[in-house]
Amino acid sequence: RIGALYHDIGKTAAPEHFVENQHGRNPHDRLKPTQSAKIIVSHVTYGVKLAKEMGLPPRIIDFIPQHHGTRTLHYFLRKAQMEARADEEISENDFRYPGPKPQFKESAIMMIADSCEAAARSLSEPTPENIRFIVTKIVDAIISDDQLDECDLTLRELTQIRESMIKSLDSIYHARIDYPGYIPPNSIRTLISAAEEDAEDRGIHYKNPADIPISKGGEVEDEAIDRSHQPEKAEAKTVK
Repeated sequence: RIGALYHDIGKTAAPEHFVENQHGRNPHDRLKPTQSAKIIVSHVTYGVKLAKEMGLPPRIIDFIPQHHGTRTLHYFLRKAQMEARADEEISENDFRYPGPKPQFKESAIMMIADSCEAAARSLSEPTPENIRFIVTKIVDAIISDDQLDECDLTLRELTQIRESMIKSLDSIYHARIDYPGYIPPNSIRTLISAAEEDAEDRGIHYKNPADIPISKGGEVEDEAIDRSHQPEKAEAKTVK
């Protein structure tokens, strides 16, 4: 749990370049792919530096690089390849997290949970079926990308983690499903925290879970979204 609390502290260096802090236009639209990749990847190296300065235990610091592993920012890599000159060589290493891959079970679970939560938050209709779809897709992608090769998770444990993730996300998001014709009383409004309202107001929502931009390594690449034709804020669900 402590590792989960600190795993993304490096984002404080450039918070506006990460989707959870974006409202309106995407700052990556104005950057070269290599610049975007450098900013995103640097939140890991800066996070490790910051954690060491804070005196966090080594085991907690390990969560910061390991929850991304050695995955590639595929969207920005492809964009750089398409924009490159004929004589220009693009190195995939410039678009890859430094690693290492998860070395223990807890950091592997953090990798899975981080991607699954981001994907679930992007669903406009977080039904049990949609949640199961995205969690299964992400877990399969992480395995296929060999990110779990260096930790000792068994296939049985991975199945248990996947099912637990589905159950947890379903319990968190099931209340957001709209029921046609039902108008809850005003008193319910007071039960919704500011944090929950803000969570509804962030990022782009997808009706079709297959449309969520998930990389080959199982990461949600929300930073890749072009919001030039999007309203300044995503339309939030409200309770009248």
